[in-house]
Formats: sequence, structure tokens, C-alpha cells
Amino acid sequence: MQHYGIAPPDDKGRVTHTAVPRLYAEMVAEDRLLRLAGYEIYRFGGWELTAPGGKELLDVFFTDLLARHEKPNL
Repeated sequence: MQHYGIAPPDDKGRVTHTAVPRLYAEMVAEDRLLRLAGYEIYRFGGWELTAPGGKELLDVFFTDLLARHEKPNL
């Protein structure tokens, strides 16, 4: 929600998140532009990185990513 929502405090100062489709549309439009420019996008959620096993998740991801882009032996 932080990427496509707003969190205005209510009259008691409590923060609630409200989804804003326009903000989400802007975010995915930028994602498309990056992809069209040739970038690969890999998204991670903060929870999966800070949860138990987060370091292992990154280790596996980067091992697989490097293997995918390894130059073939000629």
C-alpha cells in the first residue's frame, strides 16, 4: 500500500491507508518504461526480505540470476 496509497491521519491522528489507483497506474507505467528500455525488473516485498529465510532467498535469487546470465564457454 505504501507504493500506491495515501495515509492521511484521521481527526484523532490515526493513520489509515487508502488505495489510490492513479498512484498504482503511475508506478506500473514507470515499470513498463524501464522494461521497454531493456531493463529486467525483479521486485521483492520487504516482508520476504526481513522474514526468516530472507538472506537465503536473496542468495538463491542472485545465484540463479548469475547462472541465467553466465556467458557460455566457447
